[in-house]
Amino acid sequence: MASPFLASWYGAAALGAIVGAVGAAVNGGNILKGAFMGALTGALTFGAGQLGLQGLAELAVQGVVGGITSILNGGKFGHGFAAAGLSMIAGGMLKGTKIMAKAAGRMLTRAVVGGTISVITGGKFGNGAVGAAFAQASAEVINSVNPSAGGAKSSQEILSDTENVGAGRELYDGQVIVKKFGSTDSVVTDTELATVNDSLKDIFNKGGDGGAKLQQSMTSGDPTTIILNDEGANAASGYYSRVLTVDLNSNHEFLNLTTSNFKAFSNSRLLAHELGHAVLGKRDVGISVSISVMGKIKTFTPYPNVKFTDGIMKGINGSVRGKYTNFCAQGC
Repeated sequence: MASPFLASWYGAAALGAIVGAVGAAVNGGNILKGAFMGALTGALTFGAGQLGLQGLAELAVQGVVGGITSILNGGKFGHGFAAAGLSMIAGGMLKGTKIMAKAAGRMLTRAVVGGTISVITGGKFGNGAVGAAFAQASAEVINSVNPSAGGAKSSQEILSDTENVGAGRELYDGQVIVKKFGSTDSVVTDTELATVNDSLKDIFNKGGDGGAKLQQSMTSGDPTTIILNDEGANAASGYYSRVLTVDLNSNHEFLNLTTSNFKAFSNSRLLAHELGHAVLGKRDVGISVSISVMGKIKTFTPYPNVKFTDGIMKGINGSVRGKYTNFCAQGC
């Protein structure tokens, strides 16, 4: 487990300050300025991870990190922003390939793509490469010391560590493969397999239109792989990746909006949510829209995957989560 200091915004800022100061010193820049900029990038990266930012919001944060790093290296903010942001998109397109399985491969890919984009947009290859790589490195470091699911290993570590996953057991004529994380000898027990099977039955048979869409997608095309873990991690490998990991004993809770009482995440909800990402490409957070209502500005933020999962759970237990931020990792 990460220390309380590192698993906080100020710990991330301190870590970023150290990296920024060292980077400035190596490049003959202002060390104090480098520390300040590094602290800002660390805090931004940590905040993005805590809020589960995705889509344009995540792109903006990655771009800012790249832009700040470009300034530290004597370049322009815009070139670094474009290099880091667009290289993130390219990295997402390559997700699932062998080179993206390890942190070094992800940083190398981001550096090459970022440098190339920087040249295309009028900047220097080196500045774009460093900025994009630093944006990826910041995310890697913060994720490693602050696993999103609160377990001993982060979901990213579990999903990328294919060498420590046991043999799979099949459901739905091999269209669903259930594996266990831990070692090559890890076995999915009969109880665990039955729990997954029962949860999928509830999703498919009681989950309304959302459950029907999942069933249709999962019983045709490429198989869906569910990796069970005991680390408290719940996540999809990527949008449309058809690979996800869940902990069937997660101690996660949310405020059930139908009863105003805190409720534990059922395995059906956990699976439906991560399957929404892995099978149907649902995002956690959409693009916010601000409108004027009776002279006051109101901001509305959609939560596509939570809405999708709530629709499924309506027919299973009637619980409503409402917002992505309605979540307590270790109980409320």
